[in-house]
Amino acid sequence: MAAIGAHGALLDRGIRIPGDVALVGYNDVPLASRLEPALTTLRVPVKDFGRISAEMLIERIQTGRATRQRVILQPELIVRGSTV
Repeated sequence: MAAIGAHGALLDRGIRIPGDVALVGYNDVPLASRLEPALTTLRVPVKDFGRISAEMLIERIQTGRATRQRVILQPELIVRGSTV
């Protein structure tokens, strides 16, 4: 949402996107694809974050102990018009 606010502020000041500034957002909110130019964004696997967190919490409740785990979730770069 911060990148969407920056998008509007830049355009209001006559700064060209992507001509003068390349702009990238995070989390690929639905509005990102509707802007002009559309916002390049990093899409994160939010559902996987929730699922894995719930699984870890359930395991902790069932066993009474927390296990340390390293979880790596792969984001996806969605290239749109706000970058060259």
